[in-house]
Amino acid sequence: MFSDVLLAHLERYPQMQLEDCVKLAHQSVFGPGHLLKDEKKALKFLTDEMASCKPNDDPLYLPIGNGLCRVSLPACKARGITADMLFPLFAHAAKTVEGDKRDLMQAIREIRDLIDRDMLPYDPGMADYFFIQYEDKRYPLMHHSDTYKRLYAPAYRVVWQKQLKAFLKTLR
Repeated sequence: MFSDVLLAHLERYPQMQLEDCVKLAHQSVFGPGHLLKDEKKALKFLTDEMASCKPNDDPLYLPIGNGLCRVSLPACKARGITADMLFPLFAHAAKTVEGDKRDLMQAIREIRDLIDRDMLPYDPGMADYFFIQYEDKRYPLMHHSDTYKRLYAPAYRVVWQKQLKAFLKTLR
């Protein structure tokens, strides 16, 4: 269930805002396809982003549901995984994830349910307003909140977790 994934992320990133929860749901359902309109540009963007991040000892990846995970670019860099090595995994996920709006709507229902049960730190009235606007805009992809960007400096790519694990075995 998406709610389990969300609660695990909230434990790691306690200052997640509602839009960060929705971004996670959207990525869980639709994957990274929006980032791969031009493969050459996408590879250059990944290469530049990896060059600018500092290596760290964060977990290499965090599951986001539906067999997908977010791979940490700083953790990749710390382990010697280059943009050229990671890009095929990202490109494959971008081309093969087939999300469905109904699945996104189910994830949103789970978010709302967690809010109603006081398991997420968001005001129910404000959340209702947020989701009405989100629905009116036809469920667009969200960006990370300014708070999330400032506190957690997100730098990752979404890939298939099973494919990542197979790739990691080749590095041993």
